[in-house]
Amino acid sequence: MHAPPRHHFRPAASWLFCLLCAVLPAAAAAQRVRVGPDAQLRTVAFEFTDGQSFSDDHLAERLAHPSLGKHLTLRRKFSWLPFVSEVEPAPFDAVELQRDVVRLREFYRRSGFPNVDVGYDVRTNEKADLLDVTFRIREGGFLHLIALAVTGPDSTLPEVWLPAELRKPWHDFAAGLAKKQGKRFGADELRAAETAILGWFRDHGYPFVSITSATTQDVGASTTSVHVRVQPGPRARFGDIQIVGTKRVDPAVVRKTLPFASGDWYSAQRVTEGQRALVNLNLFHMAVAEAPPQEPDSVIHMQVRLEESKPRLLTGEAGYLSDAGLTLKGEWTSRNYFGGARNLTVSAVAQTGVWAIEDDPEELMRGSVALTQPGVIGRYVSLVTSPYLEYRDDYRDRSARLGFDATLVYLRDAWLRSASLQYGISSRRVYEYRDGASADMSIFEMLSAAFDSLGERSNRSAITASLAIGRQDHPVRPNRLLMFRPSVEFTVPQGMNTAEYTRCDASVSMQQPLRSGVSFLGRVAAGRLYPHGKSIPQPDGTDALERFLELRDYTFTSGGTGDVRGWGSRLLGPKVPDVIADSLTQSSQLRADRYVPVSGLARMTVSGELRLPFPGLSASWGTHVFLDGGKVWSADTRYGTGDVYDQERFFFSTGCGIDRDTPVGPVRLSAGWKLNPSALDVLEPQEFLDAVEAGTLGSTHTSWTRRVQVHLAIGTGF
Repeated sequence: MHAPPRHHFRPAASWLFCLLCAVLPAAAAAQRVRVGPDAQLRTVAFEFTDGQSFSDDHLAERLAHPSLGKHLTLRRKFSWLPFVSEVEPAPFDAVELQRDVVRLREFYRRSGFPNVDVGYDVRTNEKADLLDVTFRIREGGFLHLIALAVTGPDSTLPEVWLPAELRKPWHDFAAGLAKKQGKRFGADELRAAETAILGWFRDHGYPFVSITSATTQDVGASTTSVHVRVQPGPRARFGDIQIVGTKRVDPAVVRKTLPFASGDWYSAQRVTEGQRALVNLNLFHMAVAEAPPQEPDSVIHMQVRLEESKPRLLTGEAGYLSDAGLTLKGEWTSRNYFGGARNLTVSAVAQTGVWAIEDDPEELMRGSVALTQPGVIGRYVSLVTSPYLEYRDDYRDRSARLGFDATLVYLRDAWLRSASLQYGISSRRVYEYRDGASADMSIFEMLSAAFDSLGERSNRSAITASLAIGRQDHPVRPNRLLMFRPSVEFTVPQGMNTAEYTRCDASVSMQQPLRSGVSFLGRVAAGRLYPHGKSIPQPDGTDALERFLELRDYTFTSGGTGDVRGWGSRLLGPKVPDVIADSLTQSSQLRADRYVPVSGLARMTVSGELRLPFPGLSASWGTHVFLDGGKVWSADTRYGTGDVYDQERFFFSTGCGIDRDTPVGPVRLSAGWKLNPSALDVLEPQEFLDAVEAGTLGSTHTSWTRRVQVHLAIGTGF
């Protein structure tokens, strides 16, 4: 690459030169205003005369002059709230404003706009102590790329001098470069193309590659062409790999984890992947794999520098879900447990139900011990064994479960991101069943007998296989995402299971940015449970209800904070009142203060969400609008669940909400509106019972507020 000539200006002289370039044209167009001695810059805005190529937020990131921001009165009044940003002083600086003009102009020129013009207007309030600046931008058209040529040192094409096995991969890569033709091409795009070309050669055995580029511009025709000349150097294989910095961890474990070995063709991508794999072992807080200085040769020696983490780690987290209340998690980890890079983790999770918005929160207490052994089958497969103890109090029952899971986990930063094969065995002791398991009022008297026949214990022995296939650009908060997650679970052997079934579930999720600060999220999920063996009712149907209730841990529900918003947790679809006989008055009146989900053998949900910036606030604030839909049903008529109150159709909800990134994690508040609710969705359980008894269900009217459901999540809902 041709380096620009260096001018040995002092920093002050350089800024003075830039300011003269900016002030003369900008000041000529700027309005004369009176600025008070204590003036503050309140807001910054942008106006465009011939089109807008970059968002306001993207341009604001290029500015250095701080501003107070909007909604000053409200922010000063409510700054004591944890999620309201304080008003920081922003003294007006005329020199810094001129520098921002230069910054904007240089940004546009680097982005391929050679004729950009930037001016500004300044407005004040009556006291002349608050200023509003509007940058006026005329982009002037951008440069289009008409040619991007890549040649070797003697101007020959790579297809001529590359080894035969690399010509097809290069052809595919060059086809991707050709797609840039006809598009805007500035300095940033040139650097991206150079980085991609260097990356391709370094990933295919050329660690000593270098490139130079020459650009030819025709400003009048708004075109640019680029010639990239490659100096590949010798193609090299990995030589000696030196491990530095290990004390407790055996260097052999490090070598086994690395995705390259002596004798392999050099690949920068594998070097990066190796660093990531070492960090994922949870044994090192720093891992650097690099080539020390050496002469170009057909062999390249490597050094892996490591800093071991502390052998013990204790962590705690807190979160909140509107349907589970305050959630807590604690974890203690022993790293490199008895050597071999294995980790021992003792964890406890509690969904307490405290401060839950919903009337019937799902409470869960779980403790587990997990032993992770990496590299059991190749470098990408780990074995996790975990005994656990769990207590729950939810819509199904109040019970405790003791179990053990053994899982083979494949993890890699590729299209097949993860795969797991798990065998799980558990036994659940039920202390109290939740009543209500049919939509037919005439069988409530049968429920007690059905639950009594289930017994106090439920056993499960099952194999589960799951995959995660796709891409995402960030492990926690992706901007682009496409992910397919299928799973199948089946019980085996027959004698160790209270219920027998095969459960299939799959989801497709995607996230795509539409413009700066705006993105679309979509999700489709579907599942089906296929009972078999002892879970099939007798031909006369006398045990149909009992067999269905035995499957309740594995059937499908929908609705809630992370599902179809507008409905409470698991309350979309079939549900019945949790009926209690009024024993105090010795009457036959039925009472109910909550609904119990019936669940179903099949489920399908869809969701579309548009995420937007919060007008007038920083990038840590956001808004969202959504449309969700879902259906839960049981297509198998042998269980006789029926659809008496039209609860197995497709339901939809829409709504909006706000998001906020905070030091304790993301905060998300949403309000959903039921578009086509059933009678049970807008009536309280007691109102429903009374209306059925009086025969007025079809004519009962409710307030519009019954269609609204609020969802709040803080941090992680474990």
